[in-house]
Amino acid sequence: VPLAKDTRQESDLLDEIKPGKNLCDELTNNVRLVSLGCYCGPKLSFQQIGRGAETLPFDWVRTRLEGVLHFLRSGFDGFFDFVTREPVPGSSGMVMYRNYLHSFWHDDPTDVNMRERYCRRIQRLQGIKAEQQPVLFVRTIGFTEEIQHALELLSELTCRFGRQSRLLLIVDFQQKPDGPMVVQGHPDLLLYFFCRELHDTSGLGPYNDAVRCGLEWAVGRDVGASVFPSVEAVAAAAVPMDF
Repeated sequence: VPLAKDTRQESDLLDEIKPGKNLCDELTNNVRLVSLGCYCGPKLSFQQIGRGAETLPFDWVRTRLEGVLHFLRSGFDGFFDFVTREPVPGSSGMVMYRNYLHSFWHDDPTDVNMRERYCRRIQRLQGIKAEQQPVLFVRTIGFTEEIQHALELLSELTCRFGRQSRLLLIVDFQQKPDGPMVVQGHPDLLLYFFCRELHDTSGLGPYNDAVRCGLEWAVGRDVGASVFPSVEAVAAAAVPMDF
């Protein structure tokens, strides 16, 4: 009897990474975690704190923030489209499929099985409700200018998923100050300036500290966040970066 062909792709194997010890308590374990990209760092961090959660469409792809907004608003129209197909230098057979809004590094969007799996992930995301319990959406920004669109993204999440949507934006490659920041008048938005020299990033998930902080904040605990008068003020304090 011939062996069944293994149709799994690299994102399926990433989902099977052994999770770390659960570092959350009862309250924070009840907060649903959703990765909004911009790459696999947030999802890997969920796994490392024992909160791998279900697989969702932005877990293993690279995305621009405008891409996230487009796909949420359009019902993921064009999600499997790509313009270029290129081998990734220095990798063992990895191929990147890319267009302007997003790119696949761990999946082949021309594969029928892959599309079926991603359609299920899309449906799972679209079915999330943030009305009775908080849902923490986590995104690492792709470049500094994305900070200016934080409130647009938060508004879209609230309208689409519910009033208990919480948004954590991680701003990587920063210098001091490091840590959480809130904006006056926007209690559902938390930004986290991430200085890699001050955190253990040796494991698979670089943002363990930031995600745990976001969970604490999402359940109403004081995380010692700096207070800024506006999103523009936060953006002005950030070290320019382009992921």
